[in-house]
Amino acid sequence: MEELLIGLRWVAYELIQDHRAAFQRLGEAELKALGQGIDSWWSVDAFARTLSSPAWLRRQVSDEL
Repeated sequence: MEELLIGLRWVAYELIQDHRAAFQRLGEAELKALGQGIDSWWSVDAFARTLSSPAWLRRQVSDEL
């Protein structure tokens, strides 16, 4: 998955979002790893809307994260 984060970050995010088992495994460590290297506003938006906010809403990660 790390290879996708280099040039196709949004693809990695959408693959995880659309795969129920993968999304359910998201926790603090996984979100931190997937968020490494974010370098633009579009990637911040993609990460927040696709992974981090939905995981937070489902209480998979804490408010502190």
